[in-house]
Amino acid sequence: MNKLKKSLANKGMALAEVLVAAFLLSGAFAGTIAFISQYLRGLEHSQNMTLAINAAQQRIESILGRVNPTAPDTVEDFFSDTISDYTNNPTFNVYDSTGSAMPNFKGTTYISSQNINDLTFYRIKAVVCWEQAGGILIGEDKNLNGVLDSGEDKAGGTANELDSPVSIIINITNID
Repeated sequence: MNKLKKSLANKGMALAEVLVAAFLLSGAFAGTIAFISQYLRGLEHSQNMTLAINAAQQRIESILGRVNPTAPDTVEDFFSDTISDYTNNPTFNVYDSTGSAMPNFKGTTYISSQNINDLTFYRIKAVVCWEQAGGILIGEDKNLNGVLDSGEDKAGGTANELDSPVSIIINITNID
């Protein structure tokens, strides 16, 4: 009987062993939670980036959709009208998959021209800035109003224009 009692007593776990096991499990659990949290932040950023790219692309396409490539002098005629339509860099909204405007996104359009010899080159830029969850700003537009305000233009960016990781720029000209 004494042997049976000693045998059963040796099969239990000491308090130190239980604490070590609990500590290791809690560390593994915390690491898993941190990984999942980081994954979800990356997923949100990827989804927002996709929405912004699609909105900028649609803006460029809507502007270019006004060009009739078969008509002579269309580019100049088109841009004289388009430039007046886009004076003061009008803003545009970004929409989610249900068609609702996303309040934490703002897009801006820039159109400029440059004459080189007998050609006029037009530059169209669509920029989208947004705020991620947690107040992380993507792009230069700190207040998401679509306007380059004082203190928003970072060094190395395009002068007098908002910049963002989502900026689509195209150049167009009419060559006879």
